[in-house]
Amino acid sequence: MSDILLIGPKKMVEPLAACGIDIQACGSRAQGCEIIGKTVHPIIFITERLAFELPEEIRSAEEKGANIVVLPDHRGSTGYYQERLSHLIKRATGAAKV
Repeated sequence: MSDILLIGPKKMVEPLAACGIDIQACGSRAQGCEIIGKTVHPIIFITERLAFELPEEIRSAEEKGANIVVLPDHRGSTGYYQERLSHLIKRATGAAKV
């Protein structure tokens, strides 16, 4: 088992299994909830569109110590990653209340 998990559309994640990371194909919010709820991986890569639908699950996983990295998928960026990154930078620098 790898320390890294990639969650996203089947066509995107399957080819990356050859890299030695664990993959979980996910096509719905319900599947995403189940995958994130059960994972023990310390590093999770998840596509923007899916992450946008799972804010509470992501927050819960981060509270348990997981590091969540949001990536654009094959359809391009939605802007969610940029918004999330901006918020994290503000928190890290003390510019935003936690």
